[in-house]
Amino acid sequence: MRYINITFAEYVGESVVIRYNPSDITSIRIYHKGNFLCQAICSELANESINLKDIQKARNKRRRELKQAISHRKSLVDAVIDASFNHSSLQNKKDDIALQLNPETVIKKIKLYKNE
Repeated sequence: MRYINITFAEYVGESVVIRYNPSDITSIRIYHKGNFLCQAICSELANESINLKDIQKARNKRRRELKQAISHRKSLVDAVIDASFNHSSLQNKKDDIALQLNPETVIKKIKLYKNE
């Protein structure tokens, strides 16, 4: 959007703070070094107005989109964790099966103490 005010023309290239009312984006307030400078108006939007309900709908829609993106990323992380966990538990199962198939290996691994 293009906001215009004659006073603001002197401060082109300067660092300013812009504040606006979300329910009325037809005008913005411009502050320079903490002092109010001017109020600039967008001529394109001067005749239009946005309902508070429209703003709330847009915010809710954006919030839902972000929640979906977060839940999708969480599910990907969970899938990676599950895959790595299943891989390590699968390796443990393979070792158990190898021990059951070869009972001599189990006996060799049992350590006997003198007092037994």
